[in-house]
Amino acid sequence: MSLNDELPNGTYIATYRVISADTHPVGGSVVFAVGEPIASMDDVAAAGGETSGWVIPVVINRFFQYGAMLLAAGSALFIVGMSVPASVQPSVYKIGRTAAIVAAVTYVLALGFGGAEMMLGGVGAIFSADAWSQALGSTLAPSALIGVPGLLILIFAFGKGPEGKSTAMLLAGSAIAVASFLVTGHAATAPPVWLLATMVAVHLFCAAFWIGALYPLAKTAQVADVKEAGAVMTQFSKRAVWTVAALYVSGAVIAWNQVEGPANMLSTDYGLRLTAKFGRVLHAPRSGCSE
Repeated sequence: MSLNDELPNGTYIATYRVISADTHPVGGSVVFAVGEPIASMDDVAAAGGETSGWVIPVVINRFFQYGAMLLAAGSALFIVGMSVPASVQPSVYKIGRTAAIVAAVTYVLALGFGGAEMMLGGVGAIFSADAWSQALGSTLAPSALIGVPGLLILIFAFGKGPEGKSTAMLLAGSAIAVASFLVTGHAATAPPVWLLATMVAVHLFCAAFWIGALYPLAKTAQVADVKEAGAVMTQFSKRAVWTVAALYVSGAVIAWNQVEGPANMLSTDYGLRLTAKFGRVLHAPRSGCSE
């Protein structure tokens, strides 16, 4: 948009709003004056801070999207990578299938909610073509195009039950679902993309395995005999050591990249908080047992 050749004396505020590569709306303001001092900056802050009522639905949907996707993928990884007791398997398959269905729905809702937020739409914005057009032009679209098929594969694989177990489908579905998070979000779109995308993938796989393990481990402790339950816990403990290490390393690489260098680790509030968190992990108390 161009300005008129002649502007009356006064204070002017030029505001902008763009959609970043990670789908987050970014806005700001530039203030200037013609013929008189600049007016109160409070007006500038108010103009640049315009938000949409769709922010809360977007956040809530994203919470369920992350949680359901990780639970579905993690349940598949647990089934493939662990010796799950026969008495526990049906419930794990059921939980995984339910999580995959919920996650698939949230991917679609993410398009509608995200588009409505991008255009600062009102209550009915989600039903407008403009909102969906905005979303389809963002990285939300490829994420959904990858994630939904992966979740459909998991829904089908979980639906076959323990008797029709398909390791290939469970692994493929979980891998594709995780891959959907590598085409959107600031961590996966920040340079160097090849490194950040790899670290995000490792982080998500490890987190999914942990989340997917919570229910079957608790259920195993309840229904399995002592010997069988002990074997499962021992098996998980061995895998958990490497999982935690991979989580820590991948998280550290992602955080280091976001902080943009070692100097900012100790000179910014975000960097100081990260340093404190890493320190707590490294110095976490370790319990042991002696005979």
